[in-house]
Amino acid sequence: MKLTKLAALGAAAALALTACSNSDASPDTSPDNTAEVGGEVTVWLAGETDTPEDAVTWLKVEAKDQFDIDVTVERIGWGDLLSKVTTSLGDENQTPDIVELGNTQVQAFTHAGGFADITDVWERVGGNSLMLQGMVEGGSVDGALYAAPYYAGSRVVFYDTDKVKEPPKTLAELTDLATTLNTKDNSGFYLGGQDWRNAISWVFVHGGEIATYEDGQWVGQLSSPASIEGLTAVQELYAHGTNAPKDATDADTWIPFNEGRASMFIAPGWAAGLIDPDQSPNWSAFALPGVDGGSAPVFLGGSNIGISAASQNQPASEKVLELMLSEEYQLILAEAGLTTIYPQHADLAVGDPVKEASAASAVNGKITPASPNWAAFEETKTMEELFFEIAQGGDVTDIAAKYDAIITDALN
Repeated sequence: MKLTKLAALGAAAALALTACSNSDASPDTSPDNTAEVGGEVTVWLAGETDTPEDAVTWLKVEAKDQFDIDVTVERIGWGDLLSKVTTSLGDENQTPDIVELGNTQVQAFTHAGGFADITDVWERVGGNSLMLQGMVEGGSVDGALYAAPYYAGSRVVFYDTDKVKEPPKTLAELTDLATTLNTKDNSGFYLGGQDWRNAISWVFVHGGEIATYEDGQWVGQLSSPASIEGLTAVQELYAHGTNAPKDATDADTWIPFNEGRASMFIAPGWAAGLIDPDQSPNWSAFALPGVDGGSAPVFLGGSNIGISAASQNQPASEKVLELMLSEEYQLILAEAGLTTIYPQHADLAVGDPVKEASAASAVNGKITPASPNWAAFEETKTMEELFFEIAQGGDVTDIAAKYDAIITDALN
């Protein structure tokens, strides 16, 4: 049962983080400028390829040269990340020193005391002058920052320029184009039936929401007129514009494109580096269009990063984190197509269709409800099940009402 699993995960998180939330057991996380820098720092990065390897190499070299710190980087798959962090973060013998979490996952751990206060680190690298301030809010508790924005990845539409001569200007035009291009062997627009992170943009573009905070509680909003319009629109695309499997998620959406089995697909901008130039030499990108033109408010993916409160290497961890938030390190992320915390990196988008589309999409980008329970709820795969039912052609109104009740119960 979904709610049973949700409750179990929440209990596990609470138990794992008990050491972090007890004032007697928490280490002193205030900066110690007199401490001898050096030692070893372990960094957990999310995903196998999300952070470019060039950035990891730069970090290791600079940490050693500047501070005599040996950095070990472990890449944790997104599917394993939440459970691994839940069981490790509160244990000084198991915890990494620095942890990257998705921006939809981080609230559960900041509210539970899992991260050290890094407000001073954030101020030293630029504070309010930096971008992605919405993600600052998601990583803060009572005005203190515990998990800083690391990067954002706006979703864009990649397309085969041999099949798509001109990008559609509206969402309806995109569906019509996808329907025209869709055949038994080719998806006009590749969108998996469980790919909620991309499909939710159809809800957002129509003005809908997953949930809103009203009178002290979270309330599911999928049954609102705007959300129903969005769910109906994406169901039409599922019915006529794609032959992606109904159980496909947002993983590896570029593979059908590389293999010539899709004319368009939607993914974060960094997926440009995974398009095979030998298999797909002629391609470009555009921002998912809005209902009446312009760019749609896509789901803004991305990550926050912080220092474990249980880390025994606080001074060294602050130095490494400061390097990861530095302009030099973040520039490597920007060159890979990620949206960084530095406004000047937006200039890199000029003349690059992927970066231009990413920048346009990021302007109105939206994130999931800021409930501390969202991470545990996301782990239940309920959102995947919601869109699976939509993709199968079920009654949109009935499905929305069903999942509104689940969402309302889970987020409170």
